[in-house]
Amino acid sequence: MPLTGKVWRAADMWSIGIIIYLLVHGRPPFMGKSFESICAAIKAGKYKFNKRYGLSEDLKDIVRKLLKKDPNKRLTVEQALKHPWVCGGASDDPLPPEVTEGLIQFRDQVRLKKAVAHLLSQRLTTDDREQLVKVFKKFDENGDGELSAEEVAKMLKHIGHSEDDAKEIMEELDENDDGVIDQDEFVKMAVMGKLGAEQRDNKGQVIANASVDMAWKLLDKDQDGFITVQELEEKLNIDSEGAKELIKEVDANSDGKISFDEFLTAMTASTNKKGGAKK
Repeated sequence: MPLTGKVWRAADMWSIGIIIYLLVHGRPPFMGKSFESICAAIKAGKYKFNKRYGLSEDLKDIVRKLLKKDPNKRLTVEQALKHPWVCGGASDDPLPPEVTEGLIQFRDQVRLKKAVAHLLSQRLTTDDREQLVKVFKKFDENGDGELSAEEVAKMLKHIGHSEDDAKEIMEELDENDDGVIDQDEFVKMAVMGKLGAEQRDNKGQVIANASVDMAWKLLDKDQDGFITVQELEEKLNIDSEGAKELIKEVDANSDGKISFDEFLTAMTASTNKKGGAKK
């Protein structure tokens, strides 16, 4: 194909598609271990959107149209400027990552992680809480201050999950068994998403994210490198038996206390797939 001005302009639009994808995923759509393999991936033109990010349909649509292999079928500048994602006409906004992660992770989590999420939810900044309440109100369609099963199902559908998922998550989130999710329960779920957010060092090992680090410092009151029954009693406001049950669930070496590695594994269980943890 001759390299005319039209082709160069189309190449610029392709580059914009790459940049948009990179901004929302943190990596380019076409990956490879060498220059040649990257070029081969580009020629193949195959890429995927990560469902965990809850990307809006309008965003995915503009990226697809900007990354068309055929320059003649790619969006022009004029067409891109009129796209709903650019004009702000999209109502299908993505969920914040902590909400998406919280919804995905909430099932089958250890009780300690849920207790820690409750502890941290009480220490959120006003701005952080207001942002989560804003998301809550978006899905609270009737404005009654509660999310019904139907409203939770719509939220999950927003990130590609089924009604069956909604029922299971509803049972987990609804701590007081009243059949609805209130703002406090929703905020706790989002905090759990922050706790489970994956963070790795340059060797690929899971390390503590900011939320895990904050929780550890709150619970390890005497900073001796372990969380004890007494510390859980005090910080989580539970009795001795309850504290022992929480420890038993994550105490890999059965020494009756929680080490940092055991704590990190419990907090990042859904993402910790590569062995050792580091403080």
